[in-house]
Amino acid sequence: MNPKEIRILVVDDEMSILELLGEYLATRGHPVVTAGTGEQARALLAREQFHVVLTDIKMPGLDGLQLLDHIQESSPATAVILMTGYGTIESAIRAMKRGALDYLQKPFKLRDVYATIEAAVARNVHQQAALGAQTLSRLQQAATAIEGPEHLMGFYEALATYVALEFEDSAVMVAFREPERSAWVSYHCTDPSGFQGFDLQVAGALIRERSLTTLPADCWVGTQVGETLLAEIPIRVDVSGPNRPCGLLAVSRAPAVDDASSDFVQICASLAGDAISREFLKARLQDAQNQPQILLPQSRPDHPHAARTEELALAMAEQMELSPTEKQTTRWSVRLQKDVPTLTESVHGVGLDVMTIGGGGLPIAMVGALEPVLLALEERFDGTGSPGGLSGDEIPREAQVVAVAIWWDHRTVSRRFAPRLSQGEAAEALSREAGRKFSPKVIQALAAAIKSA
Repeated sequence: MNPKEIRILVVDDEMSILELLGEYLATRGHPVVTAGTGEQARALLAREQFHVVLTDIKMPGLDGLQLLDHIQESSPATAVILMTGYGTIESAIRAMKRGALDYLQKPFKLRDVYATIEAAVARNVHQQAALGAQTLSRLQQAATAIEGPEHLMGFYEALATYVALEFEDSAVMVAFREPERSAWVSYHCTDPSGFQGFDLQVAGALIRERSLTTLPADCWVGTQVGETLLAEIPIRVDVSGPNRPCGLLAVSRAPAVDDASSDFVQICASLAGDAISREFLKARLQDAQNQPQILLPQSRPDHPHAARTEELALAMAEQMELSPTEKQTTRWSVRLQKDVPTLTESVHGVGLDVMTIGGGGLPIAMVGALEPVLLALEERFDGTGSPGGLSGDEIPREAQVVAVAIWWDHRTVSRRFAPRLSQGEAAEALSREAGRKFSPKVIQALAAAIKSA
């Protein structure tokens, strides 16, 4: 690691020590931040990522050992070096057993400080590399264990979980572009709150245009928390057009984004792509041999996704006793999914009574009611969705109905990158989303609509 990339936090209640170490380490090319108390250091660690923390053991308030415990819990990848005075050597040795990488005894020589920091960083890099190799090995084992398409959802969960563990408190999403919907769909996410305000459609469009390792700010609505990595899942089967990416792996709240972390995420995505490609090729072979298959990557049902979703959404709207205006908004929301830019651009400065987009016949007067509904399709009932983090009844009822209808159709009919669920399996999965992703009332309306169909 380049010395200029090693961020150091120095913690000591003696101002002379802070000034001496701060100035010396800065002259060696290190970015250095100082804190006069353990509490100040803890606050800094909550906002910034440091490679090394150099802290005194004996301090009033939060002392060095307590700070070490906090770092071990919140940022185990950070190397901790303890500074100890006369009579506290025994404490330093105990601390090393609790996770500190080294200690310096006061008074120390500055060249010893620099050598200790270099050795600690080198040791920490080696440990992190070993952990990364272990994660990749576990992921490879999970990929090898796939014995059919029915195991793909479990593999996506393992992929996201292993990557999340590698990046500590990050959130990880595995998503694919559904050909029938022409939209990107999240198949597994370890923590939806980590992607609040995240525009999956924008991210998917960017990765289809060019290779990216970090997501630009325009993929987020509002404030992005931490840095975010993005990698293409390279599926070598023609399911979304020749040479067009149809899968992505996103890591939100990553504590650090550098070449090593970007390479790690891309390797994980490549392993996943290999595993998925194998299952698709097996399905193609089964189809060629006229054998039953579970996964149909290129199949298109006779009844299009939009028509199925509209039919189901209107049946749910009937169950929920939506007004005629709300039913009309529901119908057009299904037809114009993900079409907010087209909708708004088409009416700008145009003095017409009826628009011709979305199959024709859209009354201009409805545009104002449609836009908030379309924007709310990715919101979640618990408030961790996008783009506005709306929750509960803040989400328009029409949006809640359409979102559940889309969810149901995706899992029972139009899903391409994992086996489709039976209605019983889908109902069980949907019940787990009650109060989290969807309103329990809307879920009940879906059940009633299906029963009466």
